[in-house]
Amino acid sequence: YVPAPVDNREAWHILLSATRMALVDDELSTTEERELEILAQHLGYSKADVQRAIKAENMRKFTERQEIQRQANLAKANLEMQRNIITKDLDI
Repeated sequence: YVPAPVDNREAWHILLSATRMALVDDELSTTEERELEILAQHLGYSKADVQRAIKAENMRKFTERQEIQRQANLAKANLEMQRNIITKDLDI
């Protein structure tokens, strides 16, 4: 049972949340896609909107992974810089 959303914004967020859950394993089974289509229809959206939600979630995940990698690279660079400073201090 999915209660009727208050407005279109809430409906879209419900569809996005369901899409996020369906793609948590980075795979979308035909059953999951069908369930998303049924939910979308219940919320007043089309199959094209389901595809739009899937693309939005894939983009969100891609961006999130990029940010995690960026932070890891930054941490690695900071660690290397600290090691270089310590090494220089010990050489003096």
